[in-house]
Amino acid sequence: MNLNITSVLSEMIAKEPKIIKCSELLNFISLNIKSVTNFITGIQKYDLGKYLAIKLGARKLSARDVDIALYSFHHDDIVYFMERSPKPLRNLLKKYLDIYDICNIVVKLKSLYGYCKAELLPIGNLQRLKLTDKLVNACNLDELIELTALAVGEEYANMLSELRRFEKIDIDMLSNVEGSLINTSLTNFFEEFRGKPTFNAINCLKMFNNLLKLVPMMRKYASYSEPKVEGFSGFFERVSELGLGICWRETIEFSTQIKTLKKELIPLMLVVLINRCCLPNLLSDPESYDTVLKYLIKRLTELYLVRYIITSLISGVDFHEEIPRLKCYE
Repeated sequence: MNLNITSVLSEMIAKEPKIIKCSELLNFISLNIKSVTNFITGIQKYDLGKYLAIKLGARKLSARDVDIALYSFHHDDIVYFMERSPKPLRNLLKKYLDIYDICNIVVKLKSLYGYCKAELLPIGNLQRLKLTDKLVNACNLDELIELTALAVGEEYANMLSELRRFEKIDIDMLSNVEGSLINTSLTNFFEEFRGKPTFNAINCLKMFNNLLKLVPMMRKYASYSEPKVEGFSGFFERVSELGLGICWRETIEFSTQIKTLKKELIPLMLVVLINRCCLPNLLSDPESYDTVLKYLIKRLTELYLVRYIITSLISGVDFHEEIPRLKCYE
């Protein structure tokens, strides 16, 4: 393996102890922390905690403020490694950032047709190339297609071009395009791992494809005002069919007890499943590309857990009720 790649992977391994663990977050909130400021103070020994203390300070926060700070940190962290990597690893990290570009492009696409606000996250290749403002200000589908080709390539731009054939574009069409874009970005990311030393790309790719099949079902159940036993029963069956194992039962069963599966829990639950299915089989080894995926998974888990805790604190959530739920994610 190229010595420079070994050096970058060694640095990722060295940074792992500075990533906040779920167990440590549970310790903080079990102390009955009542404010965001106190929580951030409690995690300042970690890289993310230091960053949030500088970015957020002691001012009154919105959920949007939190998202911008968290994703800015994640973006800077990935770009830090990307800029130090030779081409094979640089390409892989670029494909990872593509996923976030696609998420921002989808948000902008929906905003063009009045289905949401164009609130983009500061992460991705458009951000790295200082083109995020152009994406925000894109006025029509043609401009969006042009920026998509520039950021992530013609493959994605061609998917968006299919929308030109329709006079009227509804939310179902946009959702189908969203699914195709995200599925392609994840597939392309894992394709970059093929042939890399000791990385089991096939199993991980299969797991991610299965996760994508679960997302629409999770969104459907998250819309219930009251739990529907037959709905969750069907969800269990689908999980079994996809070979994702029993590790979901704890989380889903707890969700039925709290009456609803909160929409904001969906990305967190997905990351938890990634942890449980992937991390036990991934190495921390400067000679293995396992190290890259392991590092990204740990950073994502940290991001989603901290996001959930801070936004819950902003909303005035009582964490005596939240701790049992969060324990599902250890």
